[in-house]
Amino acid sequence: MNNVIFHNYIRQFFLAHHCQILDENNTFLHIQLTVEMDKALMNRPFYWHYLEKIGEKGQPLTLTLYFDRNTPQPYKGEYIHFGSPRAQQIFRYVKQSGAWIRLYEEPSQKNPQTSLYPWLHVNGKILFQCDIGWEKFFSIGLNLINGQMRNHFYDELHNKKMSKKIPDYSFTLSPLITPKSGLKRIKEVLKTIALGEDLTSFEKAKIRWKEDIALLWHFYTEEERKTNSLYQKEMVDLQNLYEPKIQICFLHGGIFYLQ
Repeated sequence: MNNVIFHNYIRQFFLAHHCQILDENNTFLHIQLTVEMDKALMNRPFYWHYLEKIGEKGQPLTLTLYFDRNTPQPYKGEYIHFGSPRAQQIFRYVKQSGAWIRLYEEPSQKNPQTSLYPWLHVNGKILFQCDIGWEKFFSIGLNLINGQMRNHFYDELHNKKMSKKIPDYSFTLSPLITPKSGLKRIKEVLKTIALGEDLTSFEKAKIRWKEDIALLWHFYTEEERKTNSLYQKEMVDLQNLYEPKIQICFLHGGIFYLQ
C-alpha cells in the first residue's frame, strides 16, 4: 500500500466514523475525534468511566497524524505509517468492528431509475516469506455481473458518495457470480501476480538453506542423524526459516453497488 493510498484509507476511516477533519494537507490530518473514536483509540478508560458514572459529558481529544516524518508540524502529533502501532490499532478496530461492509453509490442526480452493479472489493496483501520476507499490497474490485476485474480499486471508490441504504430511484442488479466464487477468482489472479514477482530472494534462501543443512550435518554422526531428536528439531527449524512460502491475506472489503 503506497503512501497516498494509505493516507486516503486513514482519512476515510475517520470520516466513516463521523470524525471532523479540522485541518489537512497531503502530509498530515488534524482530526476532531468522536466519543466512540476517543474511547477506541486514545486509551482513556478511567476518564470515560468516571464521567459516565457521574452523568457528565466528556470532551473527545483531537488527533494529528503525520504521514511524512520530515514535514513541518503545525500541531503536536505522531508519525503514522503502515507498520506503526497506531496504524495496527486502526486495522484491529476495523477487523473487530466489521471488516466487510455493503454500500451503495448515490447517483449524482435523481433519475427515474438508476441501475447499481454489484462489485466485490478486497484489500489485502501478498506475503513472501523465507528468511527475508516482504509484502505486496493490493486493492482489487470484481464486477459480480460480468467478471471484470480492476486493480487499485480503492482509488476508484475514494471520490464516490456512498450510502448504507439503497438510494431513492435506484435498484440493484442481482449478482451472477457469488462473493465466495469471486474471492476464489481474485485469489487465482493474485497467485499469478505473486509468481510473476522477482523471486530471486527465494532462490538465494534455498542456497543458504542447503549450506546450513551441510554445516549441521557435520555436527552429528550418521547414527545421531537418524535418532537424535535435537538434530531433527534443528532440521525442522531450518525448514521453517528458509522454505519459501507465498501467502495471500484478505484484510477487509465488501460489496459495493455502483452505477
